[in-house]
Formats: sequence, C-alpha cells, structure tokens
Amino acid sequence: MDRIKKQNIKKSLVLVLGFILILSCKTGVVNNDFIGNEEFIQKQKPTYKIEHMVFFNLKDSSTKADITLFKDRLRSLIKIKEVRQIFVSESQDLGDSRALDYDLVMTSYFNSRNDMDVYMDHPFHLIVKESLKPFLKGTPATLDLLPE
Repeated sequence: MDRIKKQNIKKSLVLVLGFILILSCKTGVVNNDFIGNEEFIQKQKPTYKIEHMVFFNLKDSSTKADITLFKDRLRSLIKIKEVRQIFVSESQDLGDSRALDYDLVMTSYFNSRNDMDVYMDHPFHLIVKESLKPFLKGTPATLDLLPE
C-alpha cells in the first residue's frame, strides 16, 4: 500500500510540474523582441572578420584514401599564421533537394581582408592548391562572408 501511495504522489507531482511548464510557455506567439536589440547583436557577433568557404567536387575515381589525403592537405593550411581557424567537412545527402552538389567544403576564418590576401598568395597555400588539382572534377566554387 505504501508503494502505491508513493507512485501516485510521483505521478501527481509530474502532472503538476508538467502543467506549470506548459503554462509558463508562450502559446504559439513568435516573439521578435530580440530584433534590433543591440545587446543581443553584440553578443552574437563572431570574433572573425571574414569567413572563406571553398566547395570541391572530387573525381568519381577518388578512393577513400584519396579523400583522406585531400582533407588532410586542406587541414594543413592551418600552418599559415593568418588562418584563424579551418574546418573541412564531407557533404552528406540528407534529402534536401535544395542542397548544393559538392563533395567537400573547407571553411577558413580570417581576422582581416589583409590576412586573407596574405593567405591567398602564401607559398604554402599555393603548393597545397596545386597538389589538390589531380583530385578535382572541376574548378572549386568559393563564397566569402563578412559578418555584420
């Protein structure tokens, strides 16, 4: 009997807490209070000035070892001191018909336009870039973003 009372108390407590949670949530109203809120914008500002993305399509004959080597060469660009961060990702088909059709994307971050210019002309970058050409199906696409 004591066990049944405890179970009923637990169930009641869960129901009351769930009800309180439901009441504390706003009901279906989209709150746009943050729009134009300078404090929110400042907190969300990235610490970098330029995001440089490069999209690659590899030859159909690329092996798993080729892809690993390709990604490792891209990641090695972090050795250039002007590169703040670098990420290399393989594309995944998640069923979104709007998705771009590329195999890999490299995203690198720079503190300034000057840093990115130094990187673009850096001898190590040019060597890596040349070493990747045999793996490519076509010319990579790029996208540069400047955070507001």
